[in-house]
Amino acid sequence: MENSLRRRIYGLFLGLYFFHILHVLEEIWGEFRVMRILGREGFILGNAFLLAIPLIVFFYILDDRRLALRLSQIYAVIMVLNGLGHGLAVLLTGRYFGFYAGAVSGIGLIAIGIPLALTLEKSIRLHK
Repeated sequence: MENSLRRRIYGLFLGLYFFHILHVLEEIWGEFRVMRILGREGFILGNAFLLAIPLIVFFYILDDRRLALRLSQIYAVIMVLNGLGHGLAVLLTGRYFGFYAGAVSGIGLIAIGIPLALTLEKSIRLHK
């Protein structure tokens, strides 16, 4: 993989990861409705696990593993869908606090997730 493409993937991935962390914090702050089921501690524990997975995958991206590139692409698409879901839910219901918190950081998930998924697709096609 060429260095400029590699740097772009690293930057986009870390940017998406940053917005993912912000997204979880926003969900906690806005009391996302899933916390009613899992409780605050369960929600935080579940999200800590979900945040660990892409971090582990990132280290394999550094090693230029094709599977890590594909898993990262899936992560990017999931984050885009996550952002869209929160945003659409707030727009359709008008409810944010206690229900669909996460729409604000969801904008960042969408804005970075789409270019990351596309850049990863290009990288996977060029990967030997």
